[in-house]
Amino acid sequence: TVKKQAQNYRMISEITSELLRISPGNAEELMSNAIKKVTDFFGIERALIIGVEEKTRMTTREYTISTYVIPENKITMPNVILTQLAKKGYYFISTLNNLQQHNNENKYIEQTKIQSLISLPLFSERGKINGIFSLITRARAKQWNEEEINFLKIIANNISDARIKIELEKNLLLAKQNAEEASKTKSEFLANLSHEIRTPLNAVLGYSQLLKEKVKDPKLESYINSISIGGESLLSLINNVLDLSKIEAGVITFENSPTSIQKVLSDLKQVFGISCQEKNISCFTPNIPLEKDTVIIDELRLKQILYNLISNAIKFTDNNGSISVDVEFKPTSKKSNYDLIFKITDTGIGIPVDQHERIFEAFVQQDGQNSRRYGGTGLGLAITKKLVELMHGELSLKSEPGKGSTFVAIFPDIKVLKPRKIEVKSKIEIPLNIIFKQQTILLVEDIASNRDIVKEYLAPYHLKVIEAESGKEALNYLKKNKPDLILMDIMMPEMDGFETTSLIRKNKNFNKLPIVALTAKPLLPKSIKQFADYLRKPISKNDLLKSLMKFLSYDKTKGTLDLNSKKVIAEILKEHKKTERLMSIDDIKSFSENLKHKAQQLNNERLKKMAFKLSDCCNDFEIEKMNKLMSQIPGVLNFD
Repeated sequence: TVKKQAQNYRMISEITSELLRISPGNAEELMSNAIKKVTDFFGIERALIIGVEEKTRMTTREYTISTYVIPENKITMPNVILTQLAKKGYYFISTLNNLQQHNNENKYIEQTKIQSLISLPLFSERGKINGIFSLITRARAKQWNEEEINFLKIIANNISDARIKIELEKNLLLAKQNAEEASKTKSEFLANLSHEIRTPLNAVLGYSQLLKEKVKDPKLESYINSISIGGESLLSLINNVLDLSKIEAGVITFENSPTSIQKVLSDLKQVFGISCQEKNISCFTPNIPLEKDTVIIDELRLKQILYNLISNAIKFTDNNGSISVDVEFKPTSKKSNYDLIFKITDTGIGIPVDQHERIFEAFVQQDGQNSRRYGGTGLGLAITKKLVELMHGELSLKSEPGKGSTFVAIFPDIKVLKPRKIEVKSKIEIPLNIIFKQQTILLVEDIASNRDIVKEYLAPYHLKVIEAESGKEALNYLKKNKPDLILMDIMMPEMDGFETTSLIRKNKNFNKLPIVALTAKPLLPKSIKQFADYLRKPISKNDLLKSLMKFLSYDKTKGTLDLNSKKVIAEILKEHKKTERLMSIDDIKSFSENLKHKAQQLNNERLKKMAFKLSDCCNDFEIEKMNKLMSQIPGVLNFD
């Protein structure tokens, strides 16, 4: 009847709506609700959904709605069901029929005491039977008419779709979990690998720096420089791999703050000054209008992006070529916001069009690239592109072989601040000679070579260094002694630096004791909080001294310089006086080159930077800046 048909369609609609919401998390509840609606509608005592393994035809009960219980060992469906399902599209048995021809069916009815059973096939995504939907009566035998069977087929199709959806979502969830686990495993592996490589690198670079201060033979000094350069290159590679790993794991962070574009470009020009000079490459950077110079952006990441692009341009540009960095501020709908556009153009070897996408992939280089000549790992551009995209930007390339390349980095909707003085955090400069007041440092480090390097670094500075090979040994020392500062290695066997520091902090006497972490692994912000400062391995002497100067008392002095340092300073001042009198570009250029070498001998970073700046001024004919730098040099050498 029409009324009956309307009821049937309403029932189908309710069940369909129910099953559309199904997921692995609510499958038990919603599937059970759906088949219960069917049993209630037809007055059926029992409904089953049984899974069938396609190859072995092994069955597994998935869902059951029943008003009675059948022991598990008595639920053996006749094999003939699967054959009939495939032929007719459904299977039906009843006590009202003659069952003599099917002994298995008779046995099944006797065991289960049922009166009738109808089964319909459930299909996999590939259209194979992988389940059975069965309705069973026990109180009375039920005959199913054609309309009811068609209705059940629609229900069975809906159940099939729901099972497919559950299976797909389970597979996606499993794939996601496996991918996350793989990413986590990879990140942990790379972090551990970084630690294992940084530990011997600490010895390589540390002892190299100590040898630089002691060796005066030019040939031996060149050998040591080669060791240092190789170590620094390996360190750079490790940092790139870790950066890529952090990006892929989604744990890289960004900190936007007021940033001077002009200062960023000036810093980068200074960094690349020597590289450009060695290849006689002209490098052009713009003067940024004061009213647009200060923007809100992550300065560190911006520098990293531009550093990679400029470094790449220098690498692939032949001698006597040129590089230009252009900056454009494109207005947006917001009054104070602009699309910030950087264009890095070079006259280098160029890149074929079919390689434009490929070169942004990790560990991939341009086909035919001479790896011996140009080197590299294929990580720089991959990291750069990912960083730009994480900053909601876009990195593109225009290039042809033999015609150079232009990389365009666009950072959208960047806020430009009104001209104002940006507060720059004061940097601690390492004076030419400092003397720490008599203080004690507890050095907690399990690797002997690392302890030796730190002790050698600090030997000239009148600091008492107490060694502890483990966290336990450090705690025993602290029971009777109180140092002025602790240098704490993080990765130690048995008790690591975190646990050791936590136990130290439980003692109220050590609440304010500065503890500086020494780590080969990057520390999370949460982990850093318990330390006063932290240093990444390999540890340089300057970084160590800068950290100690934050927490320990010291004096600047010029009266206790060793004889060799006094001699070097006297030579600088003598040459400076002569050069200042002549003030020719060639003489100043020669003086700046000598000054670089002598600043290295004195381990004076400030003087070294001034030497490089002076060299840049000579190259760019910046006479005013050159005069200013020349007048400042004696003051750097003569301090109290």
